[in-house]
Amino acid sequence: MLDAPIVEHVKALAGGHRHQMMINDSLGRVIESGHREADRRQLIRQELARR
Repeated sequence: MLDAPIVEHVKALAGGHRHQMMINDSLGRVIESGHREADRRQLIRQELARR
């Protein structure tokens, strides 16, 4: 469950409409960026192991 102040803030940003979509989009971007970071780290480890 999200904290009420966070939900209220996003509702205000969204003008009271589609705030759940804004939250989902934001969280999705955070998750995706974490995956990209993990992929980059794995590639670096592989390159270092080859040397």
